[in-house]
Amino acid sequence: MDSSDLKGLSILVVEDEPVTAIDTACMIVRAGGTVVGPAHSLDQAFETVADAQVDGALLDINLRNEKVFSLADALADRGVPIVFVTGEIWPVIPDRHAGCRRIGKPTTESKVVAALSSAIANQALAVA
Repeated sequence: MDSSDLKGLSILVVEDEPVTAIDTACMIVRAGGTVVGPAHSLDQAFETVADAQVDGALLDINLRNEKVFSLADALADRGVPIVFVTGEIWPVIPDRHAGCRRIGKPTTESKVVAALSSAIANQALAVA
């Protein structure tokens, strides 16, 4: 993993577990990215991205028993690449987001950075 895989990119982190959110944010910073958030709830996430430029998003699917898919819809409408993170064995993901990358918890820095880098690169190719 290159230490600058996310250089210059703003990544939204939405994670309800504070320690995991901080750990994930540190992974992104070590990879050269800037963290937007982290947001710990759906409401906080919507507030965080209202006026923010976001190049990619790492979204925990289940935020204290509240699913994150309404936020995913809003981000997809803005063309933001999404990576879902989940501790669920068989997460149910709406058809609209079936093609989004998913990584399981617990995860590693290399998986987070690779998934985000790939999702952002694929989005850029789709737009070009």
